[in-house]
Amino acid sequence: MLLARHGQTDHNRQRRFNGRGDTSLTDHGHRQAAALASFLQSLPLAGAWSSPLRRARQTVSPALSGRSLRLLVDPRLAELDQGELEGREAGVLASEHGDFFRQWVADPSDARVPGGETMREVQARMLAALRDIVAGAPAGGPPVLVVSHNMAISAALCGIENRPLRDYRAVSQDNAAVTLLAGHGGELSVVQRNVRDHLSGL
Repeated sequence: MLLARHGQTDHNRQRRFNGRGDTSLTDHGHRQAAALASFLQSLPLAGAWSSPLRRARQTVSPALSGRSLRLLVDPRLAELDQGELEGREAGVLASEHGDFFRQWVADPSDARVPGGETMREVQARMLAALRDIVAGAPAGGPPVLVVSHNMAISAALCGIENRPLRDYRAVSQDNAAVTLLAGHGGELSVVQRNVRDHLSGL
């Protein structure tokens, strides 16, 4: 499985919380998506899945050009629901949501974003989605492409690598970077994380 993060959005560039807000890619994000497509051009793909959010679908679209694959959308691949923080600048967290900020810093696992989700909830739905996708893919066949989001991917990788969720920053993924996962008997393992060589010229 090739697990990719979407390309850059204005919220990423401006360091704003970007959860379920349906933002689009920036021009740079579109270039990142094109670089990802070029990187994958020589690889056969057995299938393609995406979060329903626009920035993920815009990222996967160039990679499917010229392929006879239908994009499958799975809502479980969506980003952490940022609730009341959606679209806000990161600096408001400590000043306006102090209790949540302190709980998140100590251990984000069950710290509920005001009006949103916890990381443990995101992890559970992401792992279920990834396992279902792997289970449905032909054994020993070409990889499948899955496009999701930073917090969602980080939560899933913590689960796959048996890390506590407070380590999510250690497995964060760059925009349009790729993590290679292997699936065996319903279990997932990380082969290579945050591959971004295709982005070096941007």
